[in-house]
Amino acid sequence: CVCVCVCVCVCVFVFVEEGGSWDLSALPILDASDRVIGTLSQSDMRGMTKCHLKELLLPVMEYRKAMGTIHNSQVVVEPTTTLSVAIQKIVKEDVHRAWIVDDGVLVGVVSMTDVLSRFSPYDFTFLPYFLRSRL
Repeated sequence: CVCVCVCVCVCVFVFVEEGGSWDLSALPILDASDRVIGTLSQSDMRGMTKCHLKELLLPVMEYRKAMGTIHNSQVVVEPTTTLSVAIQKIVKEDVHRAWIVDDGVLVGVVSMTDVLSRFSPYDFTFLPYFLRSRL
C-alpha cells in the first residue's frame, strides 16, 4: 500500500505530474504536522487556461485561493467508521471523498466513485483506475 499526498508548501505542478503518473484523481493536502487539511483534485483544474499556467507554480493552498477552488469542508473518518456513516458525511459536506485517518496518520481514502462502482450493476473494470484499486 502506497500513500501519495501533497504538502501544503508544494506547488500544484507536482500534483499534475504525480497525479498523472499514478492515475490519481485527487491527493490529500497535508500540513506540516501531516494532518489532512484539504484535497487537491482534478476538479481544481477546471477553468485552467494558458493564461493561468503560472498559477501551477504556486503552493497548493495559494493556487486554490487564486483559482477560487478552496472548499472549507473536509471529511476525515477513522478506520472503524462504518461505510454508511462515511457516505452520510460525504453527502452532507458535498464532497467526493473521505480521507481515512488512524491515530492522526493518513491510511486511506474512500470515494463516492469507489462506493458506486462497488454496488453498480455496470462493469467498471475496463477503466485503469479500477484495475488497480478494487474494494
